[in-house]
Amino acid sequence: MQRVDRVVVNSHYVSRRVFKYFRRESTVIYPPVDTSVGYLRSDHDDYYLTVSRITAGKRIDLLVDACNKLGRNLTIVGTGNHLNKLKSIAGPTIKFLGHVPDADLNAVYAGCRAFLFAADEDFGMATVEAQAFGRPVIAYGYGGSLETVRVGDAMGRPDTGVYFSEQTIESVIDSIQRFEAAESSFVPHEIQEHARSFDKSVFIARMREFVGASLPNR
Repeated sequence: MQRVDRVVVNSHYVSRRVFKYFRRESTVIYPPVDTSVGYLRSDHDDYYLTVSRITAGKRIDLLVDACNKLGRNLTIVGTGNHLNKLKSIAGPTIKFLGHVPDADLNAVYAGCRAFLFAADEDFGMATVEAQAFGRPVIAYGYGGSLETVRVGDAMGRPDTGVYFSEQTIESVIDSIQRFEAAESSFVPHEIQEHARSFDKSVFIARMREFVGASLPNR
């Protein structure tokens, strides 16, 4: 790492780790998300959604347990080695779709009530994808989610979701209830506009700028 001239990372969360372990400054360039596919529906269906690889580290079990207790509909998209475990604890309001092609996944995103995200991720592209369809995100308030989901903005811009502070069933339940109490305050086109700040066109422009500034003068 010490022989590297410049470092680029995918979030401020990672940037802090790079500095902690390597004492190197880094440039944050968020990963590219194709937000152009997003569209807004005039209404939504009555289900929460999560889209993820189904592994233990994603903590989808918390979402299943919370929706079981609340009696809320939860749709899970994805496959992985934790799938059978989740199915064993899922109640009647939990639906598993497995792998969904991108063309069909767009409609699943657009129709959800809100997107649920319980993982500690460096970035978390699925939260941005959901917001591209104007859907609010209920996320673990740690790691990359603090950068992809806007809550309590210092500039007074509208929230795009709700955080829960701990990876516990109780904390997830509390966040869902807080979201539902304020659900009408979320503005889909504002959420979509926030997502567009992570669009692939922004990534390309930032990368070109980064590479150009990193090359020696000729």
